[in-house]
Amino acid sequence: LNAVEDVQSSLSLTRQSGRQVAAFQRAVNASNDVLVLSERSYEVGAATLLDIIDAETRLFANRLALASALRTWTSSYVQLQVGAGKGWLVGAKQVYVVQRENGKNTFDFSLEKG
Repeated sequence: LNAVEDVQSSLSLTRQSGRQVAAFQRAVNASNDVLVLSERSYEVGAATLLDIIDAETRLFANRLALASALRTWTSSYVQLQVGAGKGWLVGAKQVYVVQRENGKNTFDFSLEKG
């Protein structure tokens, strides 16, 4: 009974952390856009150097949050696989795919058996 609860808990955490990774990736992409716009505004005199530094700070904070979310997702996925008796990535069709489109990263999570 404990094993079933552990698997359910790991599955829930994996799904939740996958959503967090996607959200933080969107935040990183948006922060990057803000930085680019801040730099362009600075070039034409519509923004200050402080605006650029602020945009860089937000971007780096979002990147750190994304890295933390990826660590949580990876850990929960490993726990799920071990709890289900599959081991690490045995039979997994896909862990996650990073796609780059129009300068933005997108994540696709899948826990389907291959």
